Amino acid sequence: MELPLDYATLRLIWWGLLGVLLIGFALTDGFDLGVGALLMAVYLSRRPIVRHGGRWMFAAVALFGLCTLTFGLSKSVWLSGLVLFIGGAADMASAAFRQSILLAAANDEVRGRLQGVFIVVVAGGPRIADVVHGAVAVSIGVALTTTGGGVLVVIGTVLAALVVPAFVRYRIGRTITERAEGQG
Repeated sequence: MELPLDYATLRLIWWGLLGVLLIGFALTDGFDLGVGALLMAVYLSRRPIVRHGGRWMFAAVALFGLCTLTFGLSKSVWLSGLVLFIGGAADMASAAFRQSILLAAANDEVRGRLQGVFIVVVAGGPRIADVVHGAVAVSIGVALTTTGGGVLVVIGTVLAALVVPAFVRYRIGRTITERAEGQG
């Protein structure tokens, strides 16, 4: 027995799943951050990662820090929502660039080990930051802690760019599409 899965039915299922996903983001991750990240993920899935990956990765991290800083200072719900949306998109972009750089730069012998370390840092780092931010927020308040976190992200990004300029200049090789077409 075949199921009647024509285009209209598949489209209905797709939009239903997308709606459930957006509601899930709204309830668990914060609507604006989650939607910004989701839309950036969809955008990046349709576009090859740009060649100047290091430069774009640093720009995305700095933008995330600026959005966090602005969110901490904001007194407007609309401005807060906008910077969280942009911050979610910037965070997803930086994650895509970091992952692409890691996979492109590491040789086959160490790629798996580096990926393991990367996962530990990405999964564990934010939990450690949650504890630190919670402890600091008790002392100086949530808004100042959030603003300070954004400032530290921007400062850390600038310092990292100054200390390791080769990372900023890192260029991702030709995209798979360019290789297949013999371009680049």
